[in-house]
Amino acid sequence: MKRKRAIRLLLAMMLTVIVALTANLTWANGVTVLPPESYPYGMTYGQWGALWWQWELQAPINKDPVSDTTGAYSGNQLSNSVFFLAGSFGGGPIVRHVNVPAGRALFFPLYNGVLTYPEDVPAGLNPRYGENNTRILLNDSLKDVPVSDLVAFVDGTGPLPSYRASETFNFTFPPDSAAVTDWLSWEGVPYQPGYHALNFTDGYWTMIAPLSAGPHTVEIKYPADGSYVDVTYNLTVIPLPSTLLFFGSGLLSLLGFRASRRH
Repeated sequence: MKRKRAIRLLLAMMLTVIVALTANLTWANGVTVLPPESYPYGMTYGQWGALWWQWELQAPINKDPVSDTTGAYSGNQLSNSVFFLAGSFGGGPIVRHVNVPAGRALFFPLYNGVLTYPEDVPAGLNPRYGENNTRILLNDSLKDVPVSDLVAFVDGTGPLPSYRASETFNFTFPPDSAAVTDWLSWEGVPYQPGYHALNFTDGYWTMIAPLSAGPHTVEIKYPADGSYVDVTYNLTVIPLPSTLLFFGSGLLSLLGFRASRRH
């Protein structure tokens, strides 16, 4: 009886490992997509999407990563595990050159939106249903998106899959952010600086497992608001500084020396 239980337990453990290993989708050239069911880095795609929007909404107009045409404003990242990339507002091809620390996954939208309550919700709607109203409005804007036209390539591999995900989040709009100083809401009114308890994002996203050190190319292409987004990232994945590697090897050598003296 105990032997049968042990066999069942072993099979269950093997199945768990197999599911975990097959959750990720590996393509050519070592490109691996981390799908939503893999719960990448302990968060849902929707939660990563909400964090992506906080990264974008915090930026001032002169450092907006979506308006960026060179890659100079890809900094101010909010995660040590995931590096955010951005599309554009359309209007022609854009090429960005960006350094990415080794060991970070890449996360970016193929088509996304965000609504903020109350600026984006028509006046007169009951505030009690603010979240439901924003969900309905944003869903209406996404329901006719041609998903087959949302394409991403990494090192020529693709088109890679994207996944729809949504999330609510709170956010404090800085007074100098692009959203406050330059954008207008869906209702044609400016966004107000300060705390907003209800923001809702929905869209199609992709997360790529960390790439090897060296040069890589990421292409993001999709139609948007009568225009076309065409962004190419020329990435350089930067390995750990050699000084750290030297320190680590030196420390190991010292420990080995001390151990040898004990013998």
